[in-house]
Amino acid sequence: MGDILIRLRANVRTGQREIVVDYDSDPDMTQQEHERRHREIAERLVRDGILERAETEDLVFEPRPREPARPEPLSDSQDG
Repeated sequence: MGDILIRLRANVRTGQREIVVDYDSDPDMTQQEHERRHREIAERLVRDGILERAETEDLVFEPRPREPARPEPLSDSQDG
């Protein structure tokens, strides 16, 4: 499934806690694919006992776009 980071934060307006799910996102995914991914993550969190089903209604998803691969730095050493 890739990396998933679950954070708790307080909503200063409501005083309630928010459960924020950061996950690696593929920039080529459609909106429907993102929503399906959200449901899959929520179901897995319930199945693994991390969240109660009622808590999944208020999840906040924040997909993180994947960073492009960085090219390897050129070596400063010279052969010979």
